[in-house]
Amino acid sequence: MVRPEDVLTVEALPSLAGETFGAVTEYEVVRDLPDPSMVRRWPPAIARRASNGVCRAMARRRLLRRGFDIAQIENLTYQSDWLDLPGIRRRLPIVATVHDVRPHASKLPARVENAFLRRLYGESATDRLVVFHEVLRDELISEFGVDAARVTVIPHPIDGRDARLRECQPLERPFVFFFGRLRANKGVRILLRGAQILGRDPGFDLRIAGAGDPALETEIRSAAAACPWLHAEIGWVSPDRMAELYSTASLVVLPYTTFHSQSGVLAGAYSYRVPLVVTDVGAIGPTVRDDKTGWVVPPNDADALADVIADAMRSLLAGEGRAEALDTAASRHDYTAVGPVLRALYDDALSAR
Repeated sequence: MVRPEDVLTVEALPSLAGETFGAVTEYEVVRDLPDPSMVRRWPPAIARRASNGVCRAMARRRLLRRGFDIAQIENLTYQSDWLDLPGIRRRLPIVATVHDVRPHASKLPARVENAFLRRLYGESATDRLVVFHEVLRDELISEFGVDAARVTVIPHPIDGRDARLRECQPLERPFVFFFGRLRANKGVRILLRGAQILGRDPGFDLRIAGAGDPALETEIRSAAAACPWLHAEIGWVSPDRMAELYSTASLVVLPYTTFHSQSGVLAGAYSYRVPLVVTDVGAIGPTVRDDKTGWVVPPNDADALADVIADAMRSLLAGEGRAEALDTAASRHDYTAVGPVLRALYDDALSAR
């Protein structure tokens, strides 16, 4: 998205849960945002979230005093940004990426949450909004009264080159892969019930990797101890291990129960050219259906999930892959396709001022 005459500054985290990040030479990086994993240690919960939002807003305002032409807010904090962004917008245009039209788990009373989100998505706080699918655009318009002209749809950006590690040796048995943050809305319990329905040995393994809700972590460990073809890697998954798992997986499963977003795990599956089984929630069902990159099932239906996973694995093991569709979808999500659209959006926001 950067043109030769542009100067790009990115504000980012110095570390995350102890993990530090390497230097970037292509553009300036200012690493002064608060580490959310450290903020979570402060009690009580509402104070933790408020503190993180306030610290983020203060750091952002310090940086913006330099004087920029436009600001893109990549991660919105809906509890505080509805109040902070209008003051910034009076000085320069704001483009905001809306990853989650609604939060994955409501932390405030419904009326308060809706009021904050309506203010956050309104013209007083942002000039333009970016979403990763038309379904999310329609939700902004219908649920929060956002002017359609203010919303731009771009695919979730990825490096469209095939990311598979060719040197990885496939495991003895093919496997279905569930990856990511363990939250209730991701349908892990539905997936575990589906594993029970599949029986003693469906001819493939299920691997669950990630960390999150302690109760879910315990349930996954217990299920893995009782099922020889269910494997759990609970905890932080390194980038190298993630690449190994994606590269050797036969199928990625996203059994989400509720969702108002596009999935980064889906984008990862596209990067590694892995077909998917997903539920028809948020943007993931429509994306997979339109791109023909996998199978779509109703949410909260363990029987349907088990049947479709078994059918999909039979098809894939018989050589009926989705390679061409995955290549086409990945090219549409590639930085080279998405970047110019985003840069043109900046020009539009600037010219409107």
